[in-house]
Order: sequence, then structure tokens, then C-alpha cells
Amino acid sequence: MKPSAPKSAQKFQVLVVEDDMGRAHSLLSNLMALNMECRHAPNGALALAAFCEQMPHLVLLDVMMPGIDGYEVCTQMRAMSTVPILLMNESMSDDNVMRGLKIGADDYLVKSMNEQVLSAHVIAWLRRVYQYDREETPASPLERVRAAAANAPAANAPTSQPSPHPAAGLSSEMARTQINPPAGWLRCEGCGYMGPRAKFQQTAPADKRLFCPACHSPLRTSHAL
Repeated sequence: MKPSAPKSAQKFQVLVVEDDMGRAHSLLSNLMALNMECRHAPNGALALAAFCEQMPHLVLLDVMMPGIDGYEVCTQMRAMSTVPILLMNESMSDDNVMRGLKIGADDYLVKSMNEQVLSAHVIAWLRRVYQYDREETPASPLERVRAAAANAPAANAPTSQPSPHPAAGLSSEMARTQINPPAGWLRCEGCGYMGPRAKFQQTAPADKRLFCPACHSPLRTSHAL
């Protein structure tokens, strides 16, 4: 069981379980800058209570905590839900990683990891589980001309601004934040869509331009992030 993906006016809910308040504040700041709604729990007991009260879309879970440790918290959360659980620990020994993955964690991250890279892990898991930026095949130039002609307003008809493509969604919001996205990503300056470089494709080998998978327009400015 897991919550549904948020609608356009809603945000992804992330539960951060971390007993180090300085580290917790830094994680919360980075995730909220990515337009996510975050809740903090400083120990395992409060984490389980928060999880049951309002099931989040994803959990960032510290392993080494007083009282109920992260392994036990992960075990209990996994018994209730299939939401992504990302364990964080100072130690990345094979035994620790194997233990975490065996009890149901989806990822195992070292706590000293660069926070932008950690944010990229969070984005990747939200994309995989909730598919907020499903890959689409860019339309050909001819298809774009036909679509533009079909959607062109009649003469003297009142004009309106086109609604944003649904695939832009959360990626568009993230692209407008001040936090730099992960390395290897591009952003469309037209619609604000942001995603891995592989999603921005050429229409033909001879065409050197890259096209946005959301609005299908050639990139005006490609940010090599």
C-alpha cells in the first residue's frame, strides 16, 4: 500500500527520520527547496507514529538512532506499506547494506554523500514509483506543425494561454528552485521541464538540436547540470 501521486496543486510528502538536528535541518531545507512537503521525526518511535498518522510518499531513514534503530523502523514500516524507504548510515559495509536491503529498504545511502546527489536519489525514487515525469517520444517537426495548426484559434476568436503539459508537473517546479539539480540533467527554458539528458532526444541523426519531451520544442537554452 502506498499513497497516490500528488495532483498538480499538491506536493510530495517526505518523512525525514534523523536524530542529528543539524543534519535534519539541512536535509529538510534541500527537500523543501525542491517543492516537497517534509515532516521530521528525531527518533524511531516518533517516526512510526508520524508514518501511521499520515503515510508519506517516501522515507529518508537514519539507521543509527537511540531506542528503536533504523533497521527495526524500516521493518515495521515495510510491513505496512510499499513506499520507498531510503536508509542513511555512516557505514557502507557489505553486511550493513545487505541487512538493510533484506529487510525491505529500497536504497542505502552513506550520510556523508553530497546533498545534491542525495536529492537526486529521492527524485529518482519518486519518478520510479509515482512516475511523475513519464518518458514520452518527442513529436516530429511535421507532427508539431500539424498539432499547432489543429490548435490554432479561429480568426477574431479570443486567445488564451496554453495550459502546461502534464509531464512538466513536478519537474517544472523543481527546475524553478534555487537548488541546482543533479549532474547530467537538462532543463527546457520554454516549459520549465527538467529531467535526465537522455530524455531530450534528437528527431533525426542530422538534426543537432535536442527536443523537450514535455512540450516537444527545441531547447532554447540547454543547462548542462
